[in-house]
Amino acid sequence: MRSRVVSRRGLLGGMGVGVGAFAFAGILAACSSAPAASPTAGSSAPAAAPTQAPAAAPTQAPAAAPTQAAAAAPTTAAAAKPTVAAQAAPAGKVSGTVVVWAGSLAPTDPTTPQGQWAKWVITNFQEKNPGTTVKGEDHGWDQALRTAVLTAIAGGTVPEITTGEAFVHEFASLGAFADLRDAGVTADMFAPGPVKGSIFKGKLYGVPIFTSPFALETNVRTAKLAGLDPTKPPTTWDELVANSQKAYQAGQAATNKFVGFNLYGPAPSRIYGAVLRTIPWVNQTNHPLGDDDGTQVNFNDPGAMPAYELSRKLFKTADPGNSFSGDEGKLYAYLWQDKAVYQASATWNIYNAIDGNAECVYSPLPRMDANVSGNVVLGNEVYSPFAKAKNRDGALAFDAFMAEPETQKQVGNLLGQRLPTVKAVLQDPNFTKLPAYTTYKGKSIAEAIQTFADILAKEDVHPVPPYSKNPDKIWIAWGDAFGKVLQTGDPVKSIMDQAQATAQKLLA
Repeated sequence: MRSRVVSRRGLLGGMGVGVGAFAFAGILAACSSAPAASPTAGSSAPAAAPTQAPAAAPTQAPAAAPTQAAAAAPTTAAAAKPTVAAQAAPAGKVSGTVVVWAGSLAPTDPTTPQGQWAKWVITNFQEKNPGTTVKGEDHGWDQALRTAVLTAIAGGTVPEITTGEAFVHEFASLGAFADLRDAGVTADMFAPGPVKGSIFKGKLYGVPIFTSPFALETNVRTAKLAGLDPTKPPTTWDELVANSQKAYQAGQAATNKFVGFNLYGPAPSRIYGAVLRTIPWVNQTNHPLGDDDGTQVNFNDPGAMPAYELSRKLFKTADPGNSFSGDEGKLYAYLWQDKAVYQASATWNIYNAIDGNAECVYSPLPRMDANVSGNVVLGNEVYSPFAKAKNRDGALAFDAFMAEPETQKQVGNLLGQRLPTVKAVLQDPNFTKLPAYTTYKGKSIAEAIQTFADILAKEDVHPVPPYSKNPDKIWIAWGDAFGKVLQTGDPVKSIMDQAQATAQKLLA
């Protein structure tokens, strides 16, 4: 029976979360899937939560202690009292209905991790606030969600909270979102990467619920067939290219052909998927595609050109048909079917690989310069309260509740697939003892989870540049240019110059 793999978009969509990906509304989608849903096939969206609930308690301590405290989540409530929970409306002081546009709170099947997560969140908030009713609604992800939010704002019929990712700046600039400092929630409660995209002009307009950075996923079986040692992953760009070329040559000569690097290319149905997986390389050049305020476009920065040249080289070791497939699940499953050696993956892919009966290991992305890191958050679900919500106090109290360590701990207790965002949870040394991070379908995943947690804690992680105007169109322009970079021999700089001109007009 074919394993069920989840795409980022599918995950986000299934959860109603937006994964994101980039433009925000499109951004998460770019990742290609919805937040907490289960991956259907290797998409960029967090592969939704495991297809079956994780064991109730860890069977044993993680195989290896975290390399640093920052990568852990508390196994007990002791790990943390929220630094400041809903000052404006303390627990028990709010009432009424809190409508949350988030697919992640819409699941009703209590036998699934998603359903268990939604039930825990809703039940516990309502118990802390007698007289309140939380109503989770799924309004889609990507363009569908963004359109729904714009329509609600125009019609004056906004819910209390919407999920999203990259479009926080866009709507905050319109005055649509409420400042979370009114709820006692501050940016320093979270890991820097997940929260940067929620800060606009010094104010916080969204609580990141869970997230993931990227790591290098290596298929153990195909690596060995290619004559590569999967226990010694490449650490530099040159090593990654050399290994991918070697694997490609070996794979083309093999009876069951395989390729070197499974590169995610742009496609009309996946606006943000390709850019999400390219940004880490670009960020490593210290010449990002834009700033964290969403006011600048830097598509043609000469300093970033080496990242595009790297993608060009890796694409030559890929399967073009798979790279440009419109099916993200199919694209990712390619590696799990022993048809590729390497690909850039998120935390949910740990679960998807096991669902696909693949044997994979995870390591930090190779670097151009050993001293310079660069990564991006994806599947970074953010809850933003509306300034003109009917139950504004309820909205602020709910967001404060979602930022509490005990709530965040449930990502590792019940949901899996992604990482919590609150420092108090990430810094607990028992992080990988949480049930959903310990084992999955009898396989130990603690070491893999710890790898991603360390990346989130140690590397220079940023959100996709949160352009405040026309983000989806800007990223479509970038995707068109990236497709030309991969498929032609034209000078990269001239290709990106054209994309830069288009993007600047859209942002003006």
